[in-house]
Amino acid sequence: MGAQPSLEDLAEEYGADACAYTEDFDTVMASNHNGLSIYTLPEDAQNLKELTGKHSISGGLNSSKSNELADAVSASRAVKTDADVACLRHASAVSAQAHMAMWR
Repeated sequence: MGAQPSLEDLAEEYGADACAYTEDFDTVMASNHNGLSIYTLPEDAQNLKELTGKHSISGGLNSSKSNELADAVSASRAVKTDADVACLRHASAVSAQAHMAMWR
């Protein structure tokens, strides 16, 4: 599967100010963000509320830009690295072998 990019690499690649893991949510939110918004995909907003148990978050979850975020995520998923393509080809080959074995 390959090495996972660092949070700094992800922020740079996707033009984010910063990236964080969900387990660090409370720490990130407790730091001084001066009312910055958190942008989430629609399904992630509910998951984030459930994860944190919070329905009101400092800075707020910004749903007004959700279409822009969804478009950006779709665009980033459209571009595949050589490693991504290799993984997809491997998964396809394994699936094809499993189907062939099932038909025998």
